[in-house]
Amino acid sequence: MTSRERMRAAIAGEACDRLPWVPELNSAFVQRVLAGDDVPPERQYVEACRRVGGDCLLSVSPATQELRGVEVLQETRGTTTLIRWRTPVGELYSRTETRASAETTFAVEHLIKRVEDVRVYRWVIEHAEVRPSGPAEDPFAPVRHADAVVGDDGILSLTGPATPIMQLLMTDLRAPTMHYLLADHEAEVVALFEAMHAQNRKVYQILAEAPGELVRPFEDTSTTLLSPAMYRRYCQPYLREYGDIVRARGKRFVPHLCGLLRHVLTDLRDTAIDGIEALTPPDTGDTPLGLARQVLGERSVLIGGLDPAWFCHLGPEQMRDRVREVVATLGDGRFTLLGNEEISARANLETVRAVPRTLAEIGPVPLTEQRGR
Repeated sequence: MTSRERMRAAIAGEACDRLPWVPELNSAFVQRVLAGDDVPPERQYVEACRRVGGDCLLSVSPATQELRGVEVLQETRGTTTLIRWRTPVGELYSRTETRASAETTFAVEHLIKRVEDVRVYRWVIEHAEVRPSGPAEDPFAPVRHADAVVGDDGILSLTGPATPIMQLLMTDLRAPTMHYLLADHEAEVVALFEAMHAQNRKVYQILAEAPGELVRPFEDTSTTLLSPAMYRRYCQPYLREYGDIVRARGKRFVPHLCGLLRHVLTDLRDTAIDGIEALTPPDTGDTPLGLARQVLGERSVLIGGLDPAWFCHLGPEQMRDRVREVVATLGDGRFTLLGNEEISARANLETVRAVPRTLAEIGPVPLTEQRGR
């Protein structure tokens, strides 16, 4: 089977030649795998997946959100970049630092720091314009192009926005700031959530019409950021509505949830999502694939099960044993794709390649008890 055929069969709970493996790859790892080969930028992630034996889940955004009435200014001095948003109702600013040794850029000061910033940010959201990412004459051209790029090496996932609270936590304010603002100014923060949710609904209505079968917001839920009660109050209703919008057009809603999920699994089940991508076991996470299957049900699409740290710390034979241990918890293996959060640039390449080799040894799905071990 091709990767595309294998992934589609697994998501539908049908027989396939082996369990798919859907790795997420760090950008530096992608460049390491390509080893300087002349690969077009749009094809690099897909090609790196192919070279390590993975089945590619390629993200594409069918919708875009453009800021209106906002002047964005950026100034870089050395390793520091200052970004200002000027609006008719006030200014927001953030600051980032770049570290070459870590090959990353990170925020050291976020856009939202106080309740006055919440009000400005809400104005920005309310005046933004949501539209398809393609031109008026062919609004989904970028989606069809991405599908041609991935070809038989995988399938697309349509990227939608996260819930308002998680989007803010991931990008524009620190977790302590969020908790203090909710305690001291809940009405204003919730009004911002509702403004963001109104825009998100427009995005998901576009996604529902776009070509593709799987919708995957990068939600990153984790009980390190939110309590189960906060998840139920500030995430669950929004996620349920986004899922309803895209399911009405025959799509599966499978959010990327890479955090600590053990204590919200029953809440996630009650959210009526169609599955979870990036399920992470201990030690990095706390949710083994077998536990998620037990709680979420036999028809939930589950993608994950491998700790990304294993690729750095284990040898190929140790990885082979871990993969077999995970597979042994999966029953017949239907509706399951092995996967992992980003593989580090420092991963052992032979350990990485041990995953698809082991899955090929185990063989076809549905699994038998003997082969699963």
